[in-house]
Formats: sequence, C-alpha cells, structure tokens
Amino acid sequence: MSGLSLTDLHKSFGPTQALRGISFDVAEGEIVAVLGPSGCGKSTLLGIIAGLEEPDAGAIFWDDRNLAGVPPHKRGFGLMFQDYALFPHKNVRENVAFGPQMAGWNEVAIRQRVEEALILVGLPDYGERDVASLSGGEQQRVALARSLAPRPRLLMLDEPLGSLDRTLRDRLLVELREILQRTGQTALYVTHDQEEAFSLADRVVVMNQGQVAQIGTPQAVYRQPANPFVARFLGLNNIFQGEVHAGQIRSPIGDFPAPKDAVGTITFLIRPDTVRLDGSGSAQLKGLVLARTFRGGFCRLEIEIASHSLVFDLPSTGIDLPQPGANILLDYDPRDTIQLL
Repeated sequence: MSGLSLTDLHKSFGPTQALRGISFDVAEGEIVAVLGPSGCGKSTLLGIIAGLEEPDAGAIFWDDRNLAGVPPHKRGFGLMFQDYALFPHKNVRENVAFGPQMAGWNEVAIRQRVEEALILVGLPDYGERDVASLSGGEQQRVALARSLAPRPRLLMLDEPLGSLDRTLRDRLLVELREILQRTGQTALYVTHDQEEAFSLADRVVVMNQGQVAQIGTPQAVYRQPANPFVARFLGLNNIFQGEVHAGQIRSPIGDFPAPKDAVGTITFLIRPDTVRLDGSGSAQLKGLVLARTFRGGFCRLEIEIASHSLVFDLPSTGIDLPQPGANILLDYDPRDTIQLL
C-alpha cells in the first residue's frame, strides 16, 4: 500500500516492554490518531517511526520500502511537539523557512513556500514577528507551518495542543483537521485525549501497555469498544460480569435481556448515553440518585442499583431530573444499551 506500514514492532528498555507487536497502516492522505494513557508506548512508537529509536524487532515501511537503517533526516517525515520547539532567536519567517533550508531548497522556492505555509495557517502577515511576542495559539500555528513547509511525506504530531486552554484547543482542532485534509497531508497524531483523537482522526488506534487494543473509526470505537480497557478509557464504566441463562444475563445488579450471541460467563457494558425518562424503552432500570452533575448539554447522574454505583448521561434540558436522594426509573432498549465486551 502507499503510505506508512508498521509490522510487528517490539521495543524494550531493560525489563520494560514498551512495544509488544505493534502493527497497523496509515494510508496516504489519512489522519490516524494513536490514543492511550501515559506509559502505553505512544512516544516510543513515534520515536521509532521517526528514526530516533531502533526497534528490537519488526519493520517500518513507506510505500513498501523498508526504512531500516534510513536516518531521520532522509525519511521525509515531519515532527510537531507540544512545546512547539520554535527557535527564539529567529522570527516567524525564519522559523518556517528552516526545514526547506535544511533540505537544500533555493531561495525563491523557500520564500514562496514560507508565504504559502503562513497563509495556510492563517498568519499571512506574521513573517517578521518575533516568536516570543506571539500568543500560545499563534505559536502553535507557526509550529504547524514550520512542520508543513518542507512538504513532509508523513507529519507526526506529539500532543501538540496539550498546553492550550480548552476553548482554543477545540477551535484549533477543527482548523487543524481542515488544513490536513485540504493539503492531503498524511498524519499520525499522538494523544491521551479521546476528544482530540475523535475530533481530528479518520481512524483511531487505541494502545494499552505497548499493544494495540482496538483500531477503527472514532464512531466505531466509541459505539462498540472491543474490551473493558477501551470502554473504561473512553469513560464507559458501567461494566459487569454475568451468566447467561435462558436468554437472560444474571448479574450483581439484576437480570437483563442477553444479546443473541451471548453464552456462558460474559462481561458486558451498560451504556450511559442511551437511557431515557420518557417511558419509551422496552425495559427499565430502577435505582437511587446519588449525585447529579451539570455538564452543559447533558447531566450526569450517579445512580445506585443493588448497592452498585452506575453513571448515566441524560439531556440537561426538556426534562425534569430528580434530585439526589430520589428514586428513578430509567427506560432503555436492550439492543442499544447492553453490549458484550
């Protein structure tokens, strides 16, 4: 395939196995997010792809060419970091020009590309500015322009928005995706933030302890997590074990209609975002409201059911939600709400 291909990558640091058999592809023009908690191997993977680290085993291919032994500066890959790493002694134009200069471009081509890159990130008149005078968002844009200026085959972004406030981060996420799509830039975006990954990526690779836990579109990963780790990492914590008998799941919090393919001892998820209070569900859950938290477009209810605490998200407008201490009856459709893990 054209693009990046990772095959069975392993990497250890002493007794610590940082990567354990990582394999996935990034097609040309695709945006893939590598998502996982701290210590799962994301940064190690990025360093190996960039050529800054050597894998203990496995291979990295670009357009079917094995990159073993190819030094970082000859891979044609770009890197963008959380701290931007701008040169403080250079102005904006000089920072953006750095990559093409190192690649040996002529002055006319460099000047034209710097102008193109600054227009692309919405800073067409910032060339002579001192980078120290820029806001955090402006510095992030300059760092992106510098990364894009040499026209990298692959752009790798290592939590580039982590130091920005939430409002600015949300706006720049939309702009970043639009820029990457408009330029057809192949990109690998590393983050621990699921909202960033879901907002930006065409596909998401979820990592856990040096392994791939799940790969899929943001919608598929969220709607059908592959295992309890992925579900919990995405904030879906209503997870229980049960035994299937005669089409019913017998669990510590009661009996539930079993999915068709459920047999024996199972682990299942009760989704927090599919329950209702309008009487329209084919099944019901009864519990005691322990806490209620306003989250903008929805309210999060902590509910005690059979001495277990569960969390559910309901709309914050249009319905009257009970106060803590009140009993509640939740309607749900088992086909939407009960999922095997």
